[in-house]
Amino acid sequence: MKGKKRGMVLATVLGVLAVLSVAGAVATYMITGETKSTSSTKSSVEALKLAESGAEVALTSLKNNYFTSFSEIDPSNINSLPARIRNANGFSEIQAKANNGEISEIYLSQPQNLNNGEYQVAIFRGTDGTYTIISVGEKNNSLRVVEVVTESNGTFYPFSINGKFDVGNLNSDDWTEAEMGVAEINSELKTELENIGFKIHSITNPNLPKAAEINATALYPDESACDYGDYNSDITISSAPSDINGDGTVTICGKNITVNTAINEDQLTLAAKKDIYVNNEITDKGHKSEWNLEIIAGENLVFGTSSHSKIKYTGKTDNGYNTLIYAGESIEKSGGSGGLLEVKGRQDTSTISNVFIVTPGTIDVNAKLVHQTGKTDLLTNYIIWADKGIYAENIHVTGKGTQGRNWAMIVADGNATFDKWQFAKNTNPSGLTYQEIKNFCENGTALGIPSFYSDLYCELKNQIDSNGGLGKIKEWKIY
Repeated sequence: MKGKKRGMVLATVLGVLAVLSVAGAVATYMITGETKSTSSTKSSVEALKLAESGAEVALTSLKNNYFTSFSEIDPSNINSLPARIRNANGFSEIQAKANNGEISEIYLSQPQNLNNGEYQVAIFRGTDGTYTIISVGEKNNSLRVVEVVTESNGTFYPFSINGKFDVGNLNSDDWTEAEMGVAEINSELKTELENIGFKIHSITNPNLPKAAEINATALYPDESACDYGDYNSDITISSAPSDINGDGTVTICGKNITVNTAINEDQLTLAAKKDIYVNNEITDKGHKSEWNLEIIAGENLVFGTSSHSKIKYTGKTDNGYNTLIYAGESIEKSGGSGGLLEVKGRQDTSTISNVFIVTPGTIDVNAKLVHQTGKTDLLTNYIIWADKGIYAENIHVTGKGTQGRNWAMIVADGNATFDKWQFAKNTNPSGLTYQEIKNFCENGTALGIPSFYSDLYCELKNQIDSNGGLGKIKEWKIY
């Protein structure tokens, strides 16, 4: 009997030990698993913190328009981005936009080490002015993604009119890359513009580039370069001037300047601290290698009523033409046949031609603002930029443009009113896009654009960048 009891006790003890062993193994397994899970969770949390840090860095860069720590990637090379960016949630939508030409810029950071992990960020600028940030954080093989989308803020349209846009008679060839942001336009004209290729956007209280923010002082040549006059005295030009100091440019300076004779010079600068009165042709006749003209009036630039009071290119120009027409208060022409700027000679060019008509005030031309009948064999860019309004009889373009003509019209606080637009067939009118402005700024010299004009593109680009940086955060997604 005692033996049986001993056996039962032994069996019971062995059974308990077996149960305890199994329980211990299970406990050990569970503790080990919990430890691994805790470690993985901790790495995931830290990876998320890294991704959030990267997003904050990107937002700061956008706010300050400061990208020195980023490299720029061509949107056509979007597939060259690192795998961690391409595999991130949200990237497929960005890739589709890039393939459709809806991404204008890409900025990529180098991998940044932080707290024994790292993050990397890509910023995508949409053609609609929005930004998308994809930030990837990595810690101990744990990957987390933060995606941030901002609202559009200060999108640039080639035609940006913070007022009413009106054309009495629209007779135009089809446009490309033509977008207009406008505060007020009648429905009939809107439909007409859309029928020739425009995209019309309604804008309210936009922050547009302003001619008033240009450093006008930097436009003036140094007084030592003046062939005639100085900035403290009035001067009247009654006979053909010449390049007295031999620097290649005829430079006329004055407090006020009056032009009473025709001037035919390849390189000409008129610079007055107050007013300039043009009572005869400033012209380009004959076959020229190039033609550069700068007219800079601190206050008013006034073209007389005579049909000869104009800027007129009639000669063939191999290397194109570059023109700045600037006045601090107004650009005026009260009448006369033809136009303020006439281009009649063929431009068989090897470089891009550039025209800036700029004032912080108004352009008021009771005549054609631009009258182009000459053929152009390379790009020609026209930037008409008047803060307080543009009022003109006509823009008349009938000369063929085999590679197109780009136009931008910017009015920060006023109307743009024309009696008529005429862009004949095969003139190839197009809107001047932000990407083109950026290219002419950054690569102007390589494209044959004089640095003086490349700097004007940079001024416009910098204002667009400043006005169109960080908008309000629309989405903040965590993956």
